[in-house]
Amino acid sequence: MARRTLTVAALGLSALMMTVLMTASIAGAVVFNMGAPGGPAGVDMNTASALYASGRDGAARLIAQIGAVAPGGAIFSDLGVPSISPEGDVLFGGETEGQDRRPRWDIYRANVKASGNQRIVRVLDQATMADDCRPKFTVDPYPVAGPDGLIVFLAPEAGGHDAVFRFQEGRLSCAARIGDRTAEGHTMKLMYFGSADIAADGKITFLARVADAGAAHNDKAAVVTLDGNASLREVAREGDRAPGGGVFGPGFGRPAIMHSRGGDLIAFSNRRAKTEAFYVGRAGHLTRSFITGTHTSMGALTYVSDGHPGLMSDGTLIFTGASHQKSAVFKAKDSEVVPLIEEGGLTQFGTRLGGFVDPSVTASGLVYLAGHDDRGTEHLFVFQSSDGLKIPAESSADVTAVGRWMPAFFPGSLAINSSGDIATLGAAPDSDPYRTRTIRFDW
Repeated sequence: MARRTLTVAALGLSALMMTVLMTASIAGAVVFNMGAPGGPAGVDMNTASALYASGRDGAARLIAQIGAVAPGGAIFSDLGVPSISPEGDVLFGGETEGQDRRPRWDIYRANVKASGNQRIVRVLDQATMADDCRPKFTVDPYPVAGPDGLIVFLAPEAGGHDAVFRFQEGRLSCAARIGDRTAEGHTMKLMYFGSADIAADGKITFLARVADAGAAHNDKAAVVTLDGNASLREVAREGDRAPGGGVFGPGFGRPAIMHSRGGDLIAFSNRRAKTEAFYVGRAGHLTRSFITGTHTSMGALTYVSDGHPGLMSDGTLIFTGASHQKSAVFKAKDSEVVPLIEEGGLTQFGTRLGGFVDPSVTASGLVYLAGHDDRGTEHLFVFQSSDGLKIPAESSADVTAVGRWMPAFFPGSLAINSSGDIATLGAAPDSDPYRTRTIRFDW
């Protein structure tokens, strides 16, 4: 476990940073196991030693586990942050060790509904690829699952340049590389691994640094998009004039992208000097959604997370932020910012809310929020973006009475698709089930 990646450790810290209020409402059902009743479940490496998936039927399925045999016969020695496709397939990076004891990262796809040896496959086996477009994995490649088997990831290539890789229908291609020009005439100097997001039409967005042609030291942060025709475009660049006034600062948050009837939507935060703002773009037109200082029922908005926001097809944003010293999940639409959940409220367990990670939102408007209470017990909260929080109803710790078991999970690893299917890293199945509680939530 000492060889786990620094990224997983960083995600663990992010899970403790924000807080949330709960209000009750019950009505369908998914079952999860979220932590220890006698104390913190522990956001540590032991709670990230296995990979699980759960559909809205609530059945938790073990996908992979450190120490288990991987396809090809090697042993899993590390598991990366998962992604989940619109169809419910789980995609993840996995490190294995063979008889030579040399670690090797690769990309795996899991068909959750399949059984036995058919459940997991190594994606790039038998893939067609050019000699000048071969990935060289040294850490978790953060693969992102798109529709119809499409996979996108940012990684070094064997030739020495970092690249955007696309895999579909058995073929791996390099859609963009360091040194390529954007449509705006700048040269791409750096890609931020792990920043990519993908829309249902296959268009992707990620964070990069770009520079004027021939310039050596004036590269600037940028949000870029890449479509299926390998057209690389800058949505926003540090130092350029920003909608609503001022210029873009150097701090861009991880962007979100989704396909809608009116064209692809993209959303991201930007930080400059004393101001933070969120921007939403559609069909090439970028607007400022809101800015710190915006009035809410909690008071002025003073902080905006630079994590991945929830984005809905009508342009509604679901994000974490704060008003002075109180954190919350907010909804923003048409320049109006409304707190959905505030910190410090009582839970149905008689505890108060502790930390949470950035929320996710489904196509139907369900918001998923992974967090913990002030005793350290982890929960997954689900609520309507237009209504109050729907608190899970807690069942007995008796596993057989519920018929399903889900381990203490790792909040920073939670991946959710538009239908509400879930993949997450969690505790290995040999964990003591009586140190955990089963949580049932309905809507």
